[in-house]
This record gives sequence, C-alpha cells and structure tokens, in this order.
Amino acid sequence: MSLLLIPHLLALLCAAYITAIVICTVLSYLMRIMGILINHWEPTEEELRRRERAYWEDFPWTGDETLGRKAYFVTLVAKLGKEEALQAFLKDVNRGVDDEPLTGPWFGFRFNKSTFFIFETFPHTDGREAHNVRPGGLNFMRADELKNMLVHPAQSYKMDVLHGKYGVIMGQPVTPVVK
Repeated sequence: MSLLLIPHLLALLCAAYITAIVICTVLSYLMRIMGILINHWEPTEEELRRRERAYWEDFPWTGDETLGRKAYFVTLVAKLGKEEALQAFLKDVNRGVDDEPLTGPWFGFRFNKSTFFIFETFPHTDGREAHNVRPGGLNFMRADELKNMLVHPAQSYKMDVLHGKYGVIMGQPVTPVVK
C-alpha cells in the first residue's frame, strides 16, 4: 500500500466516525420524541382500572420457608398529607399485636416524613403465619384505607432471624412472660 493512500484512508475513517455520531444523535433524538409521544398517551378508564387491579391484587411477599426464628420487615410510604393517618394505622397494628402471644418484639419506625417501617419477629414460621390472621396482621386487609394512604402497596419481606440480643429492649432488661 502506498503511503499516499494513508491520508485518504484516515479521512475516510474520520468521515465514517462522524457519520456514525450523527446517526446515533438523530436516533437518540427520535427515540426521545417517541418516548414523549408514548408517555403522553392517555389510557382508557378500563386500562386504568386494569392497572390498579394488577398493582394492588398481589401483596408483594418475598422470603423463605426454612426452620428457625422468623421476622417481617415492612416498608410503607405515605402519600403527601397522609402521614398522620399512616402513623395512626401503625398504632392500630401495634394494639393488635399486643394480643398475639407469638408476635414480638414488634416495632413501628418512622424513617422520614413519609416513610415508615414495621419490624416484627416470631419464634417460627407457624407464629408468623398465625400473625397474618390475628388482629395485627388483619389490619393489612383494610385495602381501601391503605390505597388511600400509601404511594404504592406496602413492601413486605419475610426474613430469618439469625442472631439477636433478647434480654434487653430499649435499655431495659426483659423478663419473659410465662402464661
């Protein structure tokens, strides 16, 4: 190959590179326009109802079914202006778990203005499952009230409790209640 062809090949490569950049830029712009058009599409009432049913239909559980101590960790995010209502809901859940012998310790937390958590423990899977049909767990069947309060369905995680400090809660010694 002659040395005279090298400048022409470099010019050709540069032109191809610039052409590729222009094509990618145009494609990106077109995709953005299409995204705007798609995002501004107005769904029908039927589509909105279908989406809502699909969104709330299945309570999103994750987790295990192994032996040993168990827990739930639940995240709840309040809609703007519904923070106090959600805090009152957590008090209702707390009152319910007070009557559940296999639930505890139980904690309701506020992380920030709108984000709340529940952490509750159980001696085994049967205790956790019993909680679901007892007063504390049944509060989550108040679906219409929860839809009104929450940004999205509560995110609930089933967990194994691997380790813990059980003799002290909030700096106070705990003596097991024998019934």
